[in-house]
Amino acid sequence: MTPLRVALIGAGGIAGAHFQAYQKVPEAEVVAVVDIVPERAKSAAQRFGVPRWFTDHRQVLRLPDVDAVDICTPHGAHAPIAIDALRAGKHVLVEKPMASDLKQAVAMVRAAKEQWQGAFLRHQKPLVSGDAATQAFRGKRGVG
Repeated sequence: MTPLRVALIGAGGIAGAHFQAYQKVPEAEVVAVVDIVPERAKSAAQRFGVPRWFTDHRQVLRLPDVDAVDICTPHGAHAPIAIDALRAGKHVLVEKPMASDLKQAVAMVRAAKEQWQGAFLRHQKPLVSGDAATQAFRGKRGVG
């Protein structure tokens, strides 16, 4: 089985924890890192051993070898990134808070339903290989 190829969007503190979790999941591979601060994106890619880094999330959404995005940004940026990713046909992993407000959350769910008939995962806690949501993401590629 081809691993789920993930782009980490946001290279701040939580991205490191997510990357470490992905290293424990043989069915997933981090293939790109994105951060709006070029030095942070480049540094994270080097630190994590990820081959590519970008400064705009839309760049990775055009890549055919990216299956999913893991949004590790401040919650105010979750909605626009998630909606762009869903419209680009990517699976999305986002932690709480899902969005800054109800309007953004509804827009995210609407985009998921339009593109994927509900294939959207709102993850409640950091990635833990044994938790049910992570198992669903790994096993069903984002159906949640």
